[in-house]
Amino acid sequence: MFRKIFNPYEEYKIKEKVRLIVYDERTKTRIKDEIIDSKKYTEVVIEDIYDKSDLKYKYQVMDINGKWKDFFSRYNYIFKKNPKEILKKFNFENKDIENIGSLESFTDNEINYLFKNILLIFYNFSLIKPSYDKVLKVNSFLESIPYDIMCSKNVISHCYMQIKIMNYVVEADLERKILSAKKSELIRLSDCIESKFLTSEYKESLGFRTGYLVAVGNIYSIFDRKNSYKKYQEALSLGSEYIDNFLTIDPLSTYYESVNENNQSYSIIDKNHRGKISECNEYFVNICFSTDIKYFKMFVPNWAQANFFYKSLVFNFGIVTNSEEEYFHCVNSYKNILSSLSVLLETDEPKNYRFFWIKSSITNKTLYACARFYLAYHLIEKYNGDIFISDIDQLVIGDLENYLLNAPSCKFNVYQPIMKGLYKLLPGRSHLAGNIYIRNNFEGQRYCEFLTNYVGMGLQEKFSWILDQNATRCASEHFEIGDIFSFGDRPLKQYPNLKRALRKQI
Repeated sequence: MFRKIFNPYEEYKIKEKVRLIVYDERTKTRIKDEIIDSKKYTEVVIEDIYDKSDLKYKYQVMDINGKWKDFFSRYNYIFKKNPKEILKKFNFENKDIENIGSLESFTDNEINYLFKNILLIFYNFSLIKPSYDKVLKVNSFLESIPYDIMCSKNVISHCYMQIKIMNYVVEADLERKILSAKKSELIRLSDCIESKFLTSEYKESLGFRTGYLVAVGNIYSIFDRKNSYKKYQEALSLGSEYIDNFLTIDPLSTYYESVNENNQSYSIIDKNHRGKISECNEYFVNICFSTDIKYFKMFVPNWAQANFFYKSLVFNFGIVTNSEEEYFHCVNSYKNILSSLSVLLETDEPKNYRFFWIKSSITNKTLYACARFYLAYHLIEKYNGDIFISDIDQLVIGDLENYLLNAPSCKFNVYQPIMKGLYKLLPGRSHLAGNIYIRNNFEGQRYCEFLTNYVGMGLQEKFSWILDQNATRCASEHFEIGDIFSFGDRPLKQYPNLKRALRKQI
């Protein structure tokens, strides 16, 4: 059992006698109902059969007619739920609506954390498998947010407006397939949203207005990059400090109307730090990575092992550092790993690998991941073989070699995973950049050059973690992109699994 002291005078300066009601949310029953005398307190003993996180309470005081009335409008949790507990299995159900009652007891930081994550959850909940039932659930949740709290917190009002509009778009698409409609109908939808949602009571609120601008920018991103860019830039100019989450500010900051050339702020030093690669094979593919020394240490053993089994793949490692010592530490460590594995496996050391030293004046951490586009452009200009860009923090399970060597039989020059359906509404999330296959031909070279120029612009931004996905989304508007998980009409039906490594296991 556990104990809890209730002192209405100390807590709320209530001088008269008070009625205390303790309520169990799980069983929907009152487990305590007692009177606390004026300026007194009571200690309640609660049995272990109850879950602390389900217990709520409220105080009532006597009105002029001698009837008990609520001192505050809703039950409060006895043991305050933290945002992480509320977000656990959050899916816009009644339990999630009831948890909104905790808002008044949260700090500003807790509210920011809660609603920015609810925004993320909404997009995964509503866009992947949309339904009318989900639309209704989301609307019910939004209606439960107290208006006074929503208006006083820009983060809540921003997330509320963005979710409200995007949920309306989901419903419109369910009714009449709006996303496959003509441009004129999409423009009408955007105009309708402004008159329907951005009413006079909302226009003066920065939170509501930025939420509106982001949502409408998402719609324009499907058919009008110029207007989408304008909406995003206006949202950022009004208040990036309360829209600074992974879903919003990073994609907005590196979403550009057009791409400038000659943004080179790096150099690739190619000094023949490699095995003895034979390029007279009938066909081979260059796997392309970029990483800093920290991620290299964590994830390269997996790829060193793969190096032994995939003879027709060339492993190209771009080490991003301005330290010559760090670069050669990576090169020599990789050779030592191969040497040890060759003894263990009782086979010769593989020679199908290359190392490249990537130096840059940019200190943005996004460079470590996006430099793989720089390396891909270097490889496609200087070496034979197609390019397969991959994140270094992946595990390969399956026959990656057969998977990649069947690509030349396909009709597209570039393949990458692309999210389907309503996920097109999220420019920074629709085109996944972890695995991209690029043919080594004129179109492939142009594609790599485009990505290099886009990345060069984006690395200048403070918030740029979604830069690679924004770059490939923009490139898809200029080049025909195939889906890497289907590979067009290629004969191979068994695909390898590319799975994220769990860092806590390293």
